[in-house]
Amino acid sequence: MTSTLILPDQKDPLDDPYDIENQLGKRIDVFIDGGFGTLSTTSIVDLSGENPEIVRRGVGDVSAFE
Repeated sequence: MTSTLILPDQKDPLDDPYDIENQLGKRIDVFIDGGFGTLSTTSIVDLSGENPEIVRRGVGDVSAFE
């Protein structure tokens, strides 16, 4: 899940769910439109492995994954 996204070779983050889905929709298994994000640093949790891995701590609470 993401609320902002900076694509490779881009300097500005995408924060519009419509734009994110249009650019990445074919590569994402599940897309949840939670509305517009903020430009604050987001938390990233990798759920692809057996155990969740906190990749980056940002404004989102990741305590459930510790």
